[in-house]
Amino acid sequence: MDAELDVTLSEAKRLGDLRMIDVGDLLDLQERYVSLFDRTRSLSLHLYEHLHVESRDRGMAMVRLVEHYRRYGFELAAGELPDYLPLVLEFLAFVPEAEARKLLSDAAALLRRLHAGLVKRATPYAAVAEALLHLVRLEVLTLGAEAAVQVTGVEQRDADAGLGRG
Repeated sequence: MDAELDVTLSEAKRLGDLRMIDVGDLLDLQERYVSLFDRTRSLSLHLYEHLHVESRDRGMAMVRLVEHYRRYGFELAAGELPDYLPLVLEFLAFVPEAEARKLLSDAAALLRRLHAGLVKRATPYAAVAEALLHLVRLEVLTLGAEAAVQVTGVEQRDADAGLGRG
């Protein structure tokens, strides 16, 4: 019974955190978002920025990701970068669930770092990253023990094997 109550309280807290994302003046909300995700490199929502920083590999990885999107008929608007996490999540809504979970789990190490950074800054966006991690954990549970070790690793080589690299 206490475990059920703990889960309910935890879920309620996350729901409250999510409601705080859009509370306040629009300009203040926009400034907080930009300050958090655009001016804090470790919290960038551009996934390949974490993997490739400023290398040429980032450009090639993006080209491969765009090609992957196109195989599903998913086209980017002019100026959109394919590694932008909200765009990646939008794309995942168009693919079969098993592939969406696989692609999301490929980015697990990056999602963990993003979540840790958001928790450290006590921002309500941490609840969104946590929800994504829960989806990854579901994939880990269905893959089995051997794959779970690979998915839960946080080393750079695990992240390099991630989304759109192949």
